[in-house]
Amino acid sequence: MRVGGVKNYKPNMPNIDTIRKKIEFKEFIDWMALPTKERKPSSHKELAEELNVDNGTLSDWKNYEGFWEKVREERMKWVKDKTSNVLLALYKKILKSGNAAEVRVFLEYAGEYEQKLDVSLKEKLTDDEKELLNKALDYAGLGNKEGN
Repeated sequence: MRVGGVKNYKPNMPNIDTIRKKIEFKEFIDWMALPTKERKPSSHKELAEELNVDNGTLSDWKNYEGFWEKVREERMKWVKDKTSNVLLALYKKILKSGNAAEVRVFLEYAGEYEQKLDVSLKEKLTDDEKELLNKALDYAGLGNKEGN
């Protein structure tokens, strides 16, 4: 649902600052941030029992304002912790297969590959149109590095 340009706006969402069981809430966020196969315990119900909270409480916490942002922040920590191992696995796979898409991903990560965009126009642009186009491209980070 979109209200006033805000995606997934839910009126009167409870705020996470009002949660009394802050330690359990943080553990739930950490658990939610993990891939399903990495979660211990493996089920929502088992986690509720371990945290000594009602299973419905965990479901309610998902509706709190800021919950999913906190989950995303923790997930990014998990991802960053795994990045070196993923890069190594990607590198080993590239050496075996030489898959072009995998090589490109690796080189992009290393900052050694930049996708090029070539645009041809059928009609001449006015100077004002060129200026607007250049500003738009610069804003998008796609400005012409050759100055043409």
